[in-house]
Amino acid sequence: MEVTFQWQGSERLDTKKRQGPFQCGKWRDCRSYCCQYTQLFLCTNEEYGDFILELDLKVDDAMNSGIQFRSLSKPEYQDGRVHGYQMEVDPTDRAWSGGIYDEARRDWLYIPNLNPDGKKAFKKGEWNKYRIEAIGPVLRTWINGIPVSHLVDDMTAKGFIALQVHSIYGTMKEGMTIRWKNIRIQTEKLKPSPWDQTPVVNLLLNQLSGQEQSQGFGLLFNGIDFTNWRVAQSTETPAKRWSVQNGMIRIASSDGSETGNDIVTVNQYAAFELVFEFKLTDGANSGVKYFVNEAFETGGKSGIGLEYQLLDDEKHPDAKMGVVGNRTLASLYDLIPSYKQEKDSSAKSATGTRPDSLFTPIILYNTGSMDSK
Repeated sequence: MEVTFQWQGSERLDTKKRQGPFQCGKWRDCRSYCCQYTQLFLCTNEEYGDFILELDLKVDDAMNSGIQFRSLSKPEYQDGRVHGYQMEVDPTDRAWSGGIYDEARRDWLYIPNLNPDGKKAFKKGEWNKYRIEAIGPVLRTWINGIPVSHLVDDMTAKGFIALQVHSIYGTMKEGMTIRWKNIRIQTEKLKPSPWDQTPVVNLLLNQLSGQEQSQGFGLLFNGIDFTNWRVAQSTETPAKRWSVQNGMIRIASSDGSETGNDIVTVNQYAAFELVFEFKLTDGANSGVKYFVNEAFETGGKSGIGLEYQLLDDEKHPDAKMGVVGNRTLASLYDLIPSYKQEKDSSAKSATGTRPDSLFTPIILYNTGSMDSK
C-alpha cells in the first residue's frame, strides 16, 4: 500500500512555512531540511492502527529526526501539537537511533541502552533501513535488520505516520538534511517477526507479553492479592499496613521505624532478573531487598540482605549520608552508588531546554530493574 502525505506542523503554520523544509528530490527521495522553525512533521493522510512500516533514510551527522507513528494532532491538546510514538533517528555518539520516544507526552519510553546490540545497528553517513511493527500493544523497531526496541504499551491504538524535521539546537546547523525513500506500509495479513532476546519494556499493568514469556519471565505479583508473598520472619499473609489496590501493592505511612514492615517472597531465588515499577510520595524511603537471609536475628526489624534503594533523593536526608552517593535512588544500598543516565544537551527532553535525568518525578511511576546473574 502506498503512503500519501499531507502537511502538518507541531503548531499552526502559515502556507509559506509549510513549504519550507520539505522537497521531493530528483533521486526519488524526500528531503527534509533543518530550519529555524519549530519542529515540523510531514504526515500521512490516513491514520493507521496495526501495520508494518519500512523505509530508508540518510541523515547528516549532527541532525536529529524521527518517524512518528500512531500519532495525533488535536486542537484540545496543546493547541494541536503533534504527539505520539516516535522511532528515533540519532546519528550522534549517544546512539539512541531506533529508540521509542513519546513526543510531547511521556518522553522516553524505550532507550537503546537496554539493548547494546541494537545501539550498533545505525550506520553513520549511510542509508539505513528502518522497520516498525505496531501490532496491538506491541511496538517493535529494527534498523538494518537488527532489533532495537520492544515496547508494550496501549496509550494510543491508532494515528497518523509522520516524518519529523527538528528545529535547530546543539551543533545542528540550518541546511542540514535527512533524506527518505522506499516508504512502504503493510496493513493486512500481518505476520509479526519471531520473538527474540531484545529486552522488553512493558507498560501494561501486571501482564506478560509473548516475548517476555519466551524469555522465561513470570509474574511475581498477580495484581489481585498476596499470593507468593508472606510477612518476613513469619508464615502469615501480609496484612498490617500492606494492601492491594487497583492492581498495585501499597503500604501505609509509618512512624519511620523498621519494626514489622517487610514482606518477602514465599520462594527463594538465586540467578534472576527482576523488573518492577514504583511510585513514591514526597520524602519517602523504601527499598527492594534480595538474597534476604532470615537466619540473622533482626530483633523484629528489617530483614538482612542486599537492597535496591528507593528514596526521594531531594527530600530524604539519607540521600546525603553514606559515601559517594551510595544511599541514593537505585543504588546498592551503602555499597555501590547508582549511575543515573542523564540526557545530554542534545537529547530530546520534555522541557526542550535543559538536560534532564531519565528518572521521572517520584510522584509518577518509574521502572526499576536488577540482575543477579
